[in-house]
Amino acid sequence: MEEIFPFCSCRSLRQVPPIAPPLLSRIPPLDRCRRLRACAHLSKNTPIPLPEKPPRISPPFPVLRLSSNPSPAAVFHDKLLFLDSVGIDLFAVSSSHPALAAASLYDLRSSVHFLRSLGLSAPELRRACGMCPEILTASPSNLAAVVSFLLREAGVQDQDLRRVIFRRPRLLVSDVAGHLRPALYFLQMLGIAPIARHTSLLSCSVEEKFLPRLEFLEGVGFSPRNARAMARRFPQLFCYSIDENLRPKVEFLVLEMQRELRELRDFPQFFSFSLPNRIKPRHRACKEKGVVFPLPVLLRPSNGQFMAQLEIIGILWYIVGKLKLKQIFQPPIIASALAIIIGAIPFLKNFILTDDAPLFFFTDSCLILGEAMIPCILLALGGNLVDGSGPGSKRLGLRTTAAIIF
Repeated sequence: MEEIFPFCSCRSLRQVPPIAPPLLSRIPPLDRCRRLRACAHLSKNTPIPLPEKPPRISPPFPVLRLSSNPSPAAVFHDKLLFLDSVGIDLFAVSSSHPALAAASLYDLRSSVHFLRSLGLSAPELRRACGMCPEILTASPSNLAAVVSFLLREAGVQDQDLRRVIFRRPRLLVSDVAGHLRPALYFLQMLGIAPIARHTSLLSCSVEEKFLPRLEFLEGVGFSPRNARAMARRFPQLFCYSIDENLRPKVEFLVLEMQRELRELRDFPQFFSFSLPNRIKPRHRACKEKGVVFPLPVLLRPSNGQFMAQLEIIGILWYIVGKLKLKQIFQPPIIASALAIIIGAIPFLKNFILTDDAPLFFFTDSCLILGEAMIPCILLALGGNLVDGSGPGSKRLGLRTTAAIIF
């Protein structure tokens, strides 16, 4: 239905402000004159039709209408979309933490916003929630209490807080008074410092993690002092299982490798290496070559470095066996070579061998013992030969007897 309005008279046209030049320039001159003449002859009540209304265009996306009482399906759908927007699969995390399905969207938003305020990126947030879904249902006040504990009591720096949370997200859902603070005091009692480098241990239980492993070390033969020293030297020892890690490796070290517990006390990092993939193969390789390495030399190098040093040591052992160096390097020969070296160096000679040397008393004592050595050797030899030759020995010849006497 068309709408009409009374058109103004020619007299009223004169009072209308002039049309801007850019708009007049768009109308051709001839058409502009014709339109002005037509307007002059029109009466005051001549109806003029308005242009048609443009068609109504529907929006490209559906408009969400919020209802005061949304259905449970709609609420679940909103949570699903929100977690999916931050890269978290609701169904995957709900399987390990069913309480997440009953959490409100407001709580989820608050938890995610708090984690992002700590500097966690989207991949880090996805990994943290995958490892510990309980973070999403924790209240922001509890999360803030844990962060305050880490910064003020555990000594974590601001720039390291994101790394600490990323490595051990379960810290955020641990009770400060009943869990984190007792673990902190126990580690400080053992002398483990700085705690900021071992914050992952704060989520461990004193009764279930720390004390049983110390008791195991004492049970296999370590003193309480040595057990605490091992834990202080290698705090990650508390993270290993007793039945799956500690006990099998101790038994293999003592029974199969024939090593002493002293080596394990000095190198507790032995528990961090894989028994089937590293310890056993390298022990067998050393056993085939007849070589015994200290535990750090045996386990720390890479496979290529270990094989290279094993070949070198094998060649050296072969040379030693062929040259019979054990028979050559006897104490008298070593002492003679050492005396030659000292006498050839003027500083050492004036310090030890000369009459006015500060250590000449030591040289004089060695001379007195040396003069008595030959008679003592002859007495020992005579005592062995007084009862005659033993079974299986040959009789001494005349020349040998004469050489001994004279």
